[in-house]
Amino acid sequence: MCSSACPVTYNMTMPFCSRMCVPGCDCPPGWVVDSRNWKRCVKAKRFPPVCPPHSTFQPCVSNCLPRCGIIAPRTCISSCHRGACVCDEGFAEFWGYQGRVCVRQERCESHLRNLLILIRAGSNGAGAGLPGGAMHPGGWVI
Repeated sequence: MCSSACPVTYNMTMPFCSRMCVPGCDCPPGWVVDSRNWKRCVKAKRFPPVCPPHSTFQPCVSNCLPRCGIIAPRTCISSCHRGACVCDEGFAEFWGYQGRVCVRQERCESHLRNLLILIRAGSNGAGAGLPGGAMHPGGWVI
C-alpha cells in the first residue's frame, strides 16, 4: 500500500514532503497520526498538526489558493487526501529563502522582487554568503 513518507501528525509541525509514496498505511482524509501512538489515527479537526504562522490545517485543499507569483488555474480542484497547512484569509503562499511562508497578499510583489535580487546576486557569485538553495515544486528557492 502507498502511504506518505511524511505523515500529517497531531501536535507536530506540518512537514513539506517530496517523497509521497512509501510502503505502509495512511490515515483516512480528515484524520492525522497520533504523535503518542504512530499506529493510531485521530480526527484532524480535534487534534490538528502545528502550522506555520498565518496558516491553519485544512483536510481538503484547493489548487486555487493564493500563491505569490503564480496565477491560479482556470479550473479549481480540491484534494482531500493528506490535507495541508493553508494560508489564512488575506495571506498568500510564498516560497523564498526561508522555505514556504504565508505573507500578506498585498506584499507578494515586494517579496518576489527581493527574492529576484537575491537570485541575481547569487548567480553573479556575489551571493556566495547566502543560504543554500533548494528545488521545490514551483521552481528554485534560495
